[in-house]
Amino acid sequence: MFEDKKLNDEALEKVTGGTIDISGLSEEQRAFIGANCIGCAFEGPGTCPYGGNNKAVAIPKAMSEGGEKCVKWQLPKV
Repeated sequence: MFEDKKLNDEALEKVTGGTIDISGLSEEQRAFIGANCIGCAFEGPGTCPYGGNNKAVAIPKAMSEGGEKCVKWQLPKV
């Protein structure tokens, strides 16, 4: 009676704001993502001011400006 419904990859990226590729990032950079990017108002739409959705570019820039804390981090508006 019920058929399994799954979003295709393109639809999933539109809904989630894209995928986060953390391959090649250091443990320190991955910890930065966990502490700053997840829950950030810029994360969902992939509009990080440091590099959009490209974490390999954004994270080193953000860390060079703020260390362990992102200075542009914002909570989503409720």
